[in-house]
Amino acid sequence: MWPAFARGIAGILSLSRRGSQKKAAAAIRAICGQRSLTMPVETLPRRHTEMYLLECMYHMRCHRPGRWSPKTELHGSEYLDQALQEGNGAILWVTDFIFYTLMSKVSLSRAGYKLMHLSRPGHPFSDSRFGRHFLNPLVVNLELRYLDARVTIDEDSTAKSMRALLRRLRSNGIVTITVGDEARQTRLVPFLDGQMALATGAPKLALASGAPILPVFTLYRDDGHFDTHIGPPLAMTRDDPADEAVLQAMRGFAEQFEPYALANAHLWREWAALIAPATNS
Repeated sequence: MWPAFARGIAGILSLSRRGSQKKAAAAIRAICGQRSLTMPVETLPRRHTEMYLLECMYHMRCHRPGRWSPKTELHGSEYLDQALQEGNGAILWVTDFIFYTLMSKVSLSRAGYKLMHLSRPGHPFSDSRFGRHFLNPLVVNLELRYLDARVTIDEDSTAKSMRALLRRLRSNGIVTITVGDEARQTRLVPFLDGQMALATGAPKLALASGAPILPVFTLYRDDGHFDTHIGPPLAMTRDDPADEAVLQAMRGFAEQFEPYALANAHLWREWAALIAPATNS
C-alpha cells in the first residue's frame, strides 16, 4: 500500500503548490524543447514528491526487524568487468536519480563488486551538527551495509580524500562518485536544449589515475523492482590538454544521460538546476 499512500500524500501537497508547479513545468518544457517525455510535464512536480516520499518509506523499511530485501537487477556489468581487466580500476559516476543512493549500492554489492564511495559530510539530509549525528545516519548506516569503504570529503582540503581514492584505483578497485554540481570547480555542458553544471572531480580523478569513467543509472520500476544500468566508458583523449579532456568526458556523460532523463523524468532530482535556453524578448 505504500506507493498508493505516497501518491495520495503527494496529491494533497500539490494543491498548495500549484503556482510553483506551473513555473517548474514551464522551465522543464523549455529545457526539453521538441523532445517528448514519457509523461505529461505538468505532473512531474507531483511525481517528484511522490517518489521522494516512497524513497523515505523504503529507507524506513530497511530498518525494520529482519530488514527488507529489495529486488534489484544489474545491467551492463560487462563494461565494468572489462575496465577491471585493464588493471587501472574503475570510476562509477552515479546519476542522482531518486532511490539511487541506496539501490545502486545494493545492486553492485549483490553482483560481488567491492565499492569505495565518495560522500559529503552532509549526505543525505543535513550539514548541521544535529543532522550529521542523528538524521544522516538513518541512510548512511544502510549504505554502509553494501560498501567496502566510505570516504568523506574534507571541506578544508580535498587532497586527503583524493589520495584515498587514488590508492583504491591503483589497486584496481572501484570508486563510486555521485554526479552533481556541489563542488569548488564545475563546468557547463550542453544538455537537451539547455545546459547542466557538472563537478570536474570525477574526470580529473580519471586523468590522474588512468581509470575509465562509467556512468550509472538506477531506476525504479512500477512493480517495485530496481534496475541499475552501467553505461560504456566515457571517451577521454588523454593526450589533449586536461581541460579539454575533462569537458570531453562531461559531454559524453550528458549524451548518455539524455534518453534516461527523458524516459524517467519523475526520478531525476535536478531539473531545477538546469540552465534553460535563452529566449528572445
